[in-house]
Amino acid sequence: MDYKALVQQGLLNLGFSPGATSGIMANAYHESGADYSPTRLQGGGEAGEVNVDGKTGYGLFQWTSPDRQQGLADFAKQNGTSSSDVLTQLAFMKKELGQEGFNKINSMGPEDAALYFNDNYERPKYNEENRMARKNMATTIANTIGQDGGKTIIDSVDGIKTNMVTENPNEKFDMEGVMAIIQQPKRNVAAAGEEALREQLVRQAHHKARGAFASRFYEDSDKAMMNAAVAKAQEEAKLQNANAQLTGAGKLAQMIANSQNNSNRQAYASLGAMVGMNVNPMQTQLMSHNELAKMGLQVQLQRKQLEEQMQRQKEMMMVSAMLHPRGGGSGRGGGGGRGSSGEKRIMNPAQNTKYVDEIRNGFREVLENNANLDGFSQHDVDNLNEQAMLSLQKLAVAEDDPYAVQTVNDIKRWQAEQLKHMADSQSGHDLKYD
Repeated sequence: MDYKALVQQGLLNLGFSPGATSGIMANAYHESGADYSPTRLQGGGEAGEVNVDGKTGYGLFQWTSPDRQQGLADFAKQNGTSSSDVLTQLAFMKKELGQEGFNKINSMGPEDAALYFNDNYERPKYNEENRMARKNMATTIANTIGQDGGKTIIDSVDGIKTNMVTENPNEKFDMEGVMAIIQQPKRNVAAAGEEALREQLVRQAHHKARGAFASRFYEDSDKAMMNAAVAKAQEEAKLQNANAQLTGAGKLAQMIANSQNNSNRQAYASLGAMVGMNVNPMQTQLMSHNELAKMGLQVQLQRKQLEEQMQRQKEMMMVSAMLHPRGGGSGRGGGGGRGSSGEKRIMNPAQNTKYVDEIRNGFREVLENNANLDGFSQHDVDNLNEQAMLSLQKLAVAEDDPYAVQTVNDIKRWQAEQLKHMADSQSGHDLKYD
């Protein structure tokens, strides 16, 4: 994609004079290439965000030092945009240049502006041939400014760039760019489940080798964990594919917004529709802020609704997979429970699931540690009961969703089964379990 027109109008909109704009663009041309790519990496390649490594130049002006790379990243974050956004990079450049530098370069003609920007902002290793090339390029650019027709840029709305401009009949159709979006790779859901299954089989084999399956409890527990891991991996793959689809639609919408040709806009939209990406072709030369806000809001709401839907499906799959095949036990030590008088934590479904997972995994770690012991002591029994009680107290403030309720029942059952296993063992006969 060619960002030349966007860079030019962006600089003019920031208050740079035509001469200063020409000089700055001449430097950007030599730094990021003839297409003025804001994602260009030093030495070749592209990146969607700046990598703060202090080594690899990035963007229009090839920010390289770690403090300047971090500055760009922080500036984008503060403004709710991406470090790869053209207008964000231009605004950050103006901020770095400072008011004094802004005033100086605005008082210069194209050639002087190019040399000033090279010497005071870019500051590359001195090369007179390179300086003259930038100076001459500034003159070439200056001769074209004002000949392409007036251009008006509409600001971004909710993270989706518009950059709507007057139509350019000579604009080339970016087939390579649009095909890269609509042919983006997707995760194989079945393969994700198989990968998770293999990992769990390795874990199960390790337990068998240790002799940890002396009790049926440990074998059933591993089977439940296996089912849960496979279900989780498959749901995550589905969610990633759905998010990739939405992200692709957003990128396609940005291409349409950046396009200066109505026919190209319609073609981009038609190609997107072929793979389920329904985006507004934006046939008018200019779009109102209200119309653009509606489009941006619609994309964001669709993403939010899809994420919530996938999260609910994931929770239900986890509940189903974690059901023990033998049902709950009622052995010793099942004390504790969901408190009815404790104040509930206000959490959304994703936060609640994460909170319950942390408690669940913490108690399972206690069970795993006990499973690896050669013998049991009174301390082990007391610690198991104490950890069960603490876990159930923590769960008392979680939201009453099926996953939390199931975890309460599982912890009680696991506690009872392991206490019974302890009592049946040779070292646990004389211990107290009440």
